[in-house]
Amino acid sequence: MRLLARFLLVPLGIGCAVTASLIFLMAAATFQPALGRLFAGLSLASLFAFLDALTATGDPEAAPRGALLVLWTLTVGIVALPPAVVALIGEFAGWRSFVWYSGMTGVLTAALPWIARGSAEGTQGEADITLVLFLTGALAGLVHWAIAGRTAGREL
Repeated sequence: MRLLARFLLVPLGIGCAVTASLIFLMAAATFQPALGRLFAGLSLASLFAFLDALTATGDPEAAPRGALLVLWTLTVGIVALPPAVVALIGEFAGWRSFVWYSGMTGVLTAALPWIARGSAEGTQGEADITLVLFLTGALAGLVHWAIAGRTAGREL
C-alpha cells in the first residue's frame, strides 16, 4: 500500500509544484520589470527570428511545432526539472524537511541560468531575475513538500 501511495503522491506533488511555479513566474513577470523585459524580448525579437527560421524550411507545420518545442523545453528545464530532481532525491533519502524541498528547489532553479551560461558575473537585472527564479523554485518545493514531502520515507 505504501508503494502505491508514493507512486500517486510524488507525481501529484510534482505536478502541483510545476503548476504553482508557472503561475507564480507569470505573475512575477508582470510585477518584476527585469523579468518582464526578458519575457518581452524573448517573445518578440527571439520568437520572430525563430519563426522566420522555421518558416524558411517550407514546412507549414514546422513553426507551431518548433514554438511548442521551445516552450516545452523552457518549461521542463526551468520549472519542472528542479522540483522533480529534489523530490526524487528527498523521496529516496526519506527526507521530510520543508527546508530541503523548498530551499534546494529554489537554489537549483535560480542556478540553472547561471550554470547554462557558465559565468557568475551578471548585471542587477540578472540578479533580480535570479531572485524571482529562487522564489519560484522555493514555492514549487514548498507545494511538493505539502503534498508528498512531509511523508517521504514513512508508512502511509
